[in-house]
Amino acid sequence: MHVYRQGYSVLPALQKLEGSPFVENKHLMRARQKATKTQKVFFEHDINEEIYAPICEYISKETNQENKSFQDLAFNLAEDVIIHRIRDNKDWMAAGHICFPSGWWPEDKIGKPLEEIHAPIPGMRNNHFKLAETMINSGPFLRYVWSVIFENRVNFHPSVPKKAFNPLTNAVYVKVEEQMTIAFPKIQAGLFVLRQNLIFPGEIDYPSLYQACKNMTPEQREYKGVTEELIECLEKTYW
Repeated sequence: MHVYRQGYSVLPALQKLEGSPFVENKHLMRARQKATKTQKVFFEHDINEEIYAPICEYISKETNQENKSFQDLAFNLAEDVIIHRIRDNKDWMAAGHICFPSGWWPEDKIGKPLEEIHAPIPGMRNNHFKLAETMINSGPFLRYVWSVIFENRVNFHPSVPKKAFNPLTNAVYVKVEEQMTIAFPKIQAGLFVLRQNLIFPGEIDYPSLYQACKNMTPEQREYKGVTEELIECLEKTYW
């Protein structure tokens, strides 16, 4: 999970996924189910049963659940799940059960192509449609995205205020999101599985985290909430 040791990058860096994208994690499952009581978590746009059916069958088999609707199956997962589609040289987020968005509103992303979804991320210059084609026709793949956070939680829905770095407490965590993709080329759709992990203060490799944060561009630091104060504190306190 200590992917920050490799620095910060927006490159896809796809790895081959081994095994199932789903795990049993009762803590994450309870947190996701709790989120459904205060957030809108299910979204869909331009999708039908022909697309849902094979994906629901896959989730059902992988998780030993009765084959139900996408929404019902997702409710009992530890991971957020998204269906992305391609048709007529266009791609879009077609459905999602999203409880742990990292500072973004799912309702603003549904129906949008990857290019628009990734637009706020500094340095994203990849061919987004080609990336969508790769994930829908190949794989399964795994990639990691990490963020420095300052509180013990994984749900960063934008409706909940996010704590900034407090130099008086030096509370630093690293949230690592595993992003897994399962291809369904026959229906030109892909299943994105997002799992949250939290690295606690006593587990962090601080010299590596300092270097990763220091080497970010100013735009990346602003996007990730990495301040000069944090970098100075990491350098002085943990080396």
